[in-house]
Amino acid sequence: MAQNNLNGKVVNLPVLVEVSDISPKIISEGVEERARCPFYGFSFLMGMLTDTNGNQCALVTEAGSPCYMKIGGQKPDWDGCRYNTDEMRRTLQEKGVGGRVFPDKFRPAGVDSWEGISFSGWYEHIMGRPLKISI
Repeated sequence: MAQNNLNGKVVNLPVLVEVSDISPKIISEGVEERARCPFYGFSFLMGMLTDTNGNQCALVTEAGSPCYMKIGGQKPDWDGCRYNTDEMRRTLQEKGVGGRVFPDKFRPAGVDSWEGISFSGWYEHIMGRPLKISI
């Protein structure tokens, strides 16, 4: 965890360590744990995943579409999701899974806009393993 002095107050920030030019590995001690699904709590808009701070599934594009696992009383988990299919992975690859993700917890304080993080870096943070697409 990096520390930054902000107006006399020490603030812990997530540290981004560049693994490659498109995939930062996120070291995030102290950052709130999220569900084991890179799409849970996000909306998919213009090739980006934007944090909704809710139970939305970014893969269901109808407005306000909640995660079916969550509303069914299960913990959201990409490995057990009915959308985790060869067809969906192919679609994600065609749409450019290398897009940007904007999780609120990683947004730098006091900025109006930021570049987000790569989807592959987000996937590795959430799933605990690198993203591999083999179709």
